[in-house]
Amino acid sequence: MPRPPGEADYDRLYSHARTILDAEASRRDLTIDTVAARLGTGRRRLERAFRAHGESPADVLRTHRLTLARALLAAEGDHGLAEIAERSGFASARALKDALSKHRATESHGSGGVRSQRRRE
Repeated sequence: MPRPPGEADYDRLYSHARTILDAEASRRDLTIDTVAARLGTGRRRLERAFRAHGESPADVLRTHRLTLARALLAAEGDHGLAEIAERSGFASARALKDALSKHRATESHGSGGVRSQRRRE
């Protein structure tokens, strides 16, 4: 069965965008809008291409930045949070702290249900 006409374009767009996000996530000035502009498309179209792959470009960028920040914290924890935020692409130490907190809450959300279920037993 032939693929819809835009699907191949979405695959190409997704692939090129992932390459940029993977390589340049630590750049503070890298945004979803700048990635879209570099690829000659709009933000909404880029988001649709990622959605076709079960992802969001903002989530991919945030995950790359969090991974880098965690690695820097583990390796160079003596550096200030502001410096680590800057080196991992976050706008500020506060933005990094918020992202870390939000990610921890998301990770523990699944286990929270297990704890509450155990209490009921």
